[in-house]
Amino acid sequence: MYSMTGYGKAEYSEGGVDLIVELKSVNNRNFDFNAKMPRAFICFEDAIRKTVAEYIKRGRIELFVNFSDNRESRAEITVDLYKAEQY
Repeated sequence: MYSMTGYGKAEYSEGGVDLIVELKSVNNRNFDFNAKMPRAFICFEDAIRKTVAEYIKRGRIELFVNFSDNRESRAEITVDLYKAEQY
């Protein structure tokens, strides 16, 4: 990225899974990274921060991740009566 001010958006949709990622940057003296994402993605925050820092050296970076899983999953629920009785 050649400018400290910019905006980018990417969308992915397949099989009932929708993912939207937005990146916004504004001028700042230092590198300041702020990510807002679902809890399921928190484990990736450090890797995302390092990847962004490889390309952007300074500026305030805001990353927004929206994820929705609209797949119909019909999970079969069974009860283990033996374990329930022991409990």
